[in-house]
Amino acid sequence: MQNYLLGLARVHFEIYMVVSMAVPTVHLSIAVLAGDALAKGDKGNLIIAGVLFALVCAGLHVLRKRFAAKRALTRALAGADKPPQTAESP
Repeated sequence: MQNYLLGLARVHFEIYMVVSMAVPTVHLSIAVLAGDALAKGDKGNLIIAGVLFALVCAGLHVLRKRFAAKRALTRALAGADKPPQTAESP
């Protein structure tokens, strides 16, 4: 789903490739660590995997908010350059 949204949003190809490769790779690595910890009964590694997953999710959330704020500021500044529209009476 993420890949389709990035494509529809017309994100630059370089950013698209980095995000679409890095995010699943990190999530998959953490899932493998957690699965291995569950199979071996290693609570320490399971906790580490949970903390890593929470940190990655929090980091992605912060990045999304930062990019959304930057996009909103850019749109607001672009809208400020336009002359105000007046309502025409019929």
